[in-house]
Amino acid sequence: MNEATPERPRPRPESRVALPILSFDLADEVNGLRTEASWKHGHIATTLVKRPDSSIVLTLLRAGQKIKNHAVESSASIQVLSGSVRVTVGGESVPLATGGLLLLAPGLAHDLEAMEEASLLLQY
Repeated sequence: MNEATPERPRPRPESRVALPILSFDLADEVNGLRTEASWKHGHIATTLVKRPDSSIVLTLLRAGQKIKNHAVESSASIQVLSGSVRVTVGGESVPLATGGLLLLAPGLAHDLEAMEEASLLLQY
């Protein structure tokens, strides 16, 4: 469903992920996610693009929130839109702040922790 609900006041983007040309106002997307009830739990995400060859996910994390030990089969990138995070890969810690971009090889397991409230674009 692409309907807005009291729990999710903004429509889900499923109807736009298959279009041949997509355009997003990321500030508007971030602000919209902050209005959703599930943001109170400190981690919220929405898929902006999902195609057979790639996905782009906008994620918001409150300070201290973690996404533990995960990997994707393809190459992945993490772009920090605001705030700062730390990505731990193979025991090495990589700090990323606003404007930072990290590329990961396919299947590389990693942890992600928000050092302060952060918004990220995850592409895989």
